[in-house]
Amino acid sequence: MKLVKAILILSIGIAGCQSPGSNQAEQTALLETQAAIAIQSFVSTFAAQTETARAISTQTHTPIPETATITPTASDTATPSETPNLSQTQTAQALAILITPRGNGHYLVGVDIAPGVWRSENGYSGCYWSVTTKTGSIINNDFGDSGGTVYISPTAYEVEFSDCGIFTYLGAP
Repeated sequence: MKLVKAILILSIGIAGCQSPGSNQAEQTALLETQAAIAIQSFVSTFAAQTETARAISTQTHTPIPETATITPTASDTATPSETPNLSQTQTAQALAILITPRGNGHYLVGVDIAPGVWRSENGYSGCYWSVTTKTGSIINNDFGDSGGTVYISPTAYEVEFSDCGIFTYLGAP
């Protein structure tokens, strides 16, 4: 702002505005001196503000190199076993629960037991199993010796195992 005032004063004085009782040369010299002082003050203030800004900038910001090369090593690279997909892990855990061997009980298909083929262990007489719909209608059942297979349809609702020992999942048909 001081620089603007100094330039304005200088241009008014050079244009011929004189104070009464002084000559043109004295007036011009005085205006030039005032303008030089104003310009020097402005430059000093600007330089000080610039240095302060630079000091703050270097204190709060770490300079970033223009180029950087990063070369990954074998230890930096993740292997699939180290970074499992969460969805796949959860699916695998849920499937593991559904295909866990089952004993006596009632199991909801797709919730407690996986659809597919199951086999009971040998050595039990009086083995009963049934596969039913949501309304309780029997889709398939058997009573007799254990050791046979049961097919559980994905559309079935519930399975009952009674006195058959342990059923083991064999897989999808």
